[in-house]
Amino acid sequence: MSGRQGGKAAASRDAFALCVVPLTEEQIDPSTIRQAARFVPDIGDRLKERVDTINALQELVAEATISADDVDVLVDGSEIHYRVKQPVWTSGLDFGEFVDFLLHFFGAVPSDH
Repeated sequence: MSGRQGGKAAASRDAFALCVVPLTEEQIDPSTIRQAARFVPDIGDRLKERVDTINALQELVAEATISADDVDVLVDGSEIHYRVKQPVWTSGLDFGEFVDFLLHFFGAVPSDH
């Protein structure tokens, strides 16, 4: 089922049923279809919790990807990228300042230095 189909089934649970006809190498004819077809009349009930979870997840992704002051979040399928904007890194430490920071951080230089 597509996401859209699952959403519609979960939203209108009494209006949808799932029908699956497994394809085999046998010749497909009305008799084979009748024999192999399986129906799930409560598919909307079975999907409801998962659809709600996916909808909540999509809302969170939409909220997280709204452009922020310092960092943007880009979501492409299952790939997530963080775009740190230029004002953040241009105001960062230069090489010498970072070395000093590390020396102090790891206690290699007395803190009163």
